[in-house]
Amino acid sequence: MKFIFRKDQENTFYALYTIVEDTVDLQSKLGKPEVYNIIDCTDTQGNDVKSSKKRVGYDSDNNLIFEDANMLFPDLEGINGFAADLVEEGSAEKIACAQVWKQADFSSMTFPLNRSLGLISEDIGTTWVEDFHTL
Repeated sequence: MKFIFRKDQENTFYALYTIVEDTVDLQSKLGKPEVYNIIDCTDTQGNDVKSSKKRVGYDSDNNLIFEDANMLFPDLEGINGFAADLVEEGSAEKIACAQVWKQADFSSMTFPLNRSLGLISEDIGTTWVEDFHTL
């Protein structure tokens, strides 16, 4: 797998453009690959970012930097509101994820809840699907 970042965005966790499999022809898909910073990653790293368990950035030496992608839900009303606001559009996987979240019962969770969307999704029986550009 490869992380595709916007070039010249070192030390920020919001520069990720997309994640691609090694089989993708980057030259034909990106058009101008020179405006991106392309860094190899393991399948585990890619999957952790895809499922919003981790955020990723890179430093000036092109080393990957990871941090937990936790969100803070102060109370049951907060997480229920977040779930209710999920939009059911995009890929079939994303729509299914949103539907599971909207039907989930979060009342057994302890608040405040500081946990990643990926891990909360696993708790309720689904896989979080992040909005990345697709190539």
